[in-house]
Amino acid sequence: MKNKLIRICIVAIIVSALLTAFVGCKYTSREGMESSREESSAPVKLRHYSIRLSSGHYVSGMDIPAGTYTIEAIKGNGNVYSTNAFKGGLNEIMGTDKGSTKTFDNAELPAGEILSVLNVTVKIESDAANVIGMGKRDNPAKTSVTLTPGNYTAGTDFDAGTYDVKAAEGSGNVYSSNTDRGINAIMGTKADDEYIKEFKGVLLENGTTITVTGVTVHLNPSK
Repeated sequence: MKNKLIRICIVAIIVSALLTAFVGCKYTSREGMESSREESSAPVKLRHYSIRLSSGHYVSGMDIPAGTYTIEAIKGNGNVYSTNAFKGGLNEIMGTDKGSTKTFDNAELPAGEILSVLNVTVKIESDAANVIGMGKRDNPAKTSVTLTPGNYTAGTDFDAGTYDVKAAEGSGNVYSSNTDRGINAIMGTKADDEYIKEFKGVLLENGTTITVTGVTVHLNPSK
């Protein structure tokens, strides 16, 4: 448990540094977002919305509706942070263990901000989410690919784009060269406190490298 807490704290420090570097960075046209409806001057109709999220990066306004959320840890212990951490968002060590934050209220996630969840499962809930205004991902990645241990480059070894990374066999480390919506995870086929079975929304643009050690993974284009 001590080593686990140390690892979480180290990740939290790294996350804080990354947030300082990337604060203000939002979802851009690198990936593309198609509007799910035509622009309208009509008032936005907000609705109740709730969903459980496991490890991954989630774009507000596309993967989840824009809104103000209560975030509750359901399983495990890890980091939960947003790109607007210093402007109404969050940067927390969350979990079900004593000493971790169990619930975080009033986390603002406007369209374009990114919510990242690492090594913990959370439930997010809002009474006023812009469900109707969600856009669709225009993902250049169209084909799934299987990666065995090795080094790979997006745009050379597989199509650049956004992927859900899923462990297929064995266990080991998976990490990419990008810090913005990349991956650095211990993955395995059995999800538990030590291993992540799936990591969603990993952005692998042209030239980004991904290293796989000790585990075989599937890269499935994010929808």
